[in-house]
Order: sequence, then C-alpha cells, then structure tokens
Amino acid sequence: MADNVSFSSLFRRGKYSRPDVQESDEDGNNRKRIEEFSVAAVAFAMKHEAEFRRHFLEKICEVTTPFNPDEYEILLQPHDFDMVLHSETKSEFIVIEFKVWAPLDTHQKYDNEQTFTGINTNGKKGYGRQILFYGKGHSSLKYVVLAQNDSHDKLPRKNIPVGGILIKCHSCAWQDLPEQGKISKDLLDSLGSYIPELKIRQYFKMKKSKFVADATESYNLLRNVWKQITDCEPEFAIDQDESGWWFGVHMKQKGAGFAGMPKAEPGKPFGWYGYEKPIQEQNRLSIWLYCQNEQERTRLSSIIENQLGQKPIIRNKSDLIIVCDEQKSVGDAEWLLSVIQKLIKIPPVE
Repeated sequence: MADNVSFSSLFRRGKYSRPDVQESDEDGNNRKRIEEFSVAAVAFAMKHEAEFRRHFLEKICEVTTPFNPDEYEILLQPHDFDMVLHSETKSEFIVIEFKVWAPLDTHQKYDNEQTFTGINTNGKKGYGRQILFYGKGHSSLKYVVLAQNDSHDKLPRKNIPVGGILIKCHSCAWQDLPEQGKISKDLLDSLGSYIPELKIRQYFKMKKSKFVADATESYNLLRNVWKQITDCEPEFAIDQDESGWWFGVHMKQKGAGFAGMPKAEPGKPFGWYGYEKPIQEQNRLSIWLYCQNEQERTRLSSIIENQLGQKPIIRNKSDLIIVCDEQKSVGDAEWLLSVIQKLIKIPPVE
C-alpha cells in the first residue's frame, strides 16, 4: 500500500522506527530514536521553511532582533548535544536539548549549577562546562531545553556564570513550536503521534460520531465484566502512544480473589484486560499480567498453559499476555469472564 509523503512516513520507514517498538524499553532505545527523529525533523523544517526558522530563533531561542536567520548554521548532534545553532555575525552559540518522555540527565540540568558546570560522578562533563568549551569565541552562549509540560514547568529562567561568562538558560514546551507553513504543519502533526502536548492535532479532522454505538457497547461490555466478577466499578485505562492504542480496565486485588496473581503495590494494578492495537499487529482482545520477576512469570505461564491450553505471549521480559482466539470464542464478554474466573482460582505461592 502506498504511503503519504510526510514526516510520519519518514519515521515509519526510517531507522528511527522499529518493529519491536512495543517491546521493553528498559534501555531507553525507543525513546532515544524518537528524540533523534524529532531533532532531525525540526532541523529539516528550519532549513526549508524560512518563517519557521525565524520564529524558532526569535521565540524559542530568544535571539534579539535584528538578525538574519540565514546566518545561523544548524548542527545536528555535535559532541554531546542534540542541536546547535550558531552565528559568527551575531557571535552567538545556542545549544538546544530535546526531551520526550524523559527528565534531563544530571549533567544537563541547569538548575543545579554544581552538576551543570562541573564533572559528574558518572564522569560526564556538565553541559555548562561543555557549552563554554565548544562555544569558545562567541560572546553570547545560550542553553534551551525543549521539553514536555511537566518538565518545562519545573525549569526556571537562569543565567549561570561559567568561566567568567554567563550562559543564558531557559526552557520551552513543545506546543511553543510554531506552525508557519506546510512543512511546519506536517512536522507538528507528525510529532503529535508521540508527544502528548501535540497529540490533540491528530484529532482535529476526525469524525467519529458514527462509531458512538460501538464505543458505548465496548465500554459497557468491559465495565460489566468487572462488575460481574467484583461487584465494583472498574478503573479504565485508555490511551495510545508509539507502541499502539489500548482501551481496557485495570485489574486490581479485590477481597480474597486473585490471590495467585502477580504481587502489586497496594492500589496498583496487577494486570489489565481489554481491546488493543499494538503497532504492526492486528486488533485484539487480551489480558495482561504484570509479573514482577522471571520466577513469577514462569509459574503463571505454566499454569495458564495447562488450564487454558494456550501459551501466553511474553513482553517486556516479564509481562504475560493472553490473547483471545476469535475463531474459537463465542463472544468477548464470555471469553473474558471464562479466563478471568480461572485466574481467580489460581492458588497463591506457598
């Protein structure tokens, strides 16, 4: 099937996207790929859309007027940085750090002058120290963090002295990026696939009223399954991210039931059930169990295989997924009730 020409298609077809994106991200590789793509995509838009470049320099980087946007060279991931913009004419060196789903590393935090300007316990030089070194010869040094709202709100504006020179530091949120033309519009639409603050852009042109009946029936089906089992109102978990989308219910310990299920902190779910669409897979009805370790996973996997005649899928090294076989199932509610009632009866570890 042909694909549209867009930043999204570049992400899907390029080195930044991987078929195993729904797998464990304990090493942060998925997040790193998304951040790398974001940096490259923003740089491309700056290079090919003059108004976006001007606005980025003026509003995000706070370059003082007058200035010529064409005089700023764009460098991708030089040294330890995500992006550098520098101008010999303005004698300005600007480092931009892009953050998606992650806080700043210790050596990147400018609100702690000691770690920002020194050498950290992990051996990494603070960004302030690096900016002073690589920006040598420029009269204006700046550090800008482009982050999600929860991080952006915690970063104060600050001028930090390093080696006798002030580094001007501030942060901006992703929604501060401007839409100035076709390229920047496509950029922001594509970033909306995985950056929460921009996700609303995905829904601007959607028309979903014809699906209201299906949505309501799915909601009531999942709700009534949990009420049938526990006589309690369920807690729904509905969202989407780069791994796919999901619409379901958190499973939590209730009374004497589920004693043999994975251990969870008080008030936290030990599992989930509902509808999901993992990336590059088909829609499915499934039940997740959040195992804490390999021993627990092995025990439950063996019991489930014996009782259901079905081997669970293993994800994130420990989670177990039981997937409904639509060819054998009479209906979604019947399958969920049948499986969950068997899970309730699994005995606890002696």
